[in-house]
Amino acid sequence: YLSKSQYGNPNEIWNNSNNSYKTGCAGSSVDASNEDICNEYHTTDGVKASTTGNIYGIYDMSGGAFEYVSVYVDNSHSNLTTYVIAFTHHTQNIKMYMKWLKLIVNQIITN
Repeated sequence: YLSKSQYGNPNEIWNNSNNSYKTGCAGSSVDASNEDICNEYHTTDGVKASTTGNIYGIYDMSGGAFEYVSVYVDNSHSNLTTYVIAFTHHTQNIKMYMKWLKLIVNQIITN
C-alpha cells in the first residue's frame, strides 16, 4: 500500500540486503541478498529502497537480513503457557490499555 499510493514509488522497491543488519540501505539490485554493501538512503541507488522513491520514504520494507512477524493467538494451545508466559503478561497490559483507549475514543466521538 505504501508504495502504491499517489506519493508512492511506482517501481519495485529494492531489498535491503546488508548482511550487517544496517537499516536504511539498498542492495545492488532489486532482488539482491546477503551483501556487504550498503547503498545508503541519501544515494541514487539508496532511494530505490524507499516506499516513495526519495529520501523521505519508509525504508526496510522489502528484504533484509531477517524478517520476523509477531502474532498472538489466544487459542488455548499448551505452548501458550509453556513458552510465552512473560509475553502473555505484557499482552494483558496491552489489552487493558486498548480497552481504555477504545473507551476514550468512543467518548470523544459521542461528545
